Amino acid sequence: MDYYQYLLPSGRGIRLKELSPSVKDKVTKNAAKLAGKDSSIVDFRMIELHEGVVAMLKEVTINKEYKSQEDLLSADVKWKNVNSSDLDEKYDEYFTSKDDTVLSNIYRKLHEVSMDELESISLKVQLVTKD
Repeated sequence: MDYYQYLLPSGRGIRLKELSPSVKDKVTKNAAKLAGKDSSIVDFRMIELHEGVVAMLKEVTINKEYKSQEDLLSADVKWKNVNSSDLDEKYDEYFTSKDDTVLSNIYRKLHEVSMDELESISLKVQLVTKD
């Protein structure tokens, strides 16, 4: 199975999967339910990002001792599989505030389209005539 592998600011390694469109939709729907009808957009967005991060995370290193991406390639690195239950219980134990910010940005980068990307695509439009 292929994963994206990152080294977080805390020195912990992570492995994650890009979510499929249907799983991403489930993340958004679940976040809306968790936020509730009276929540602000900011509250909803924070919950959506957290739920997305939890959905894409698959493994974390047991230790936070790594200094470089190359360190994570060693056969001596011990990895732990994680799931939503594990992350609900131990998220703050696994990750620092900086890590959380990086994880949220990774989620956005993998699953959301920036205005620059939209503009780039729309500028490449082609008018075609079909006979």
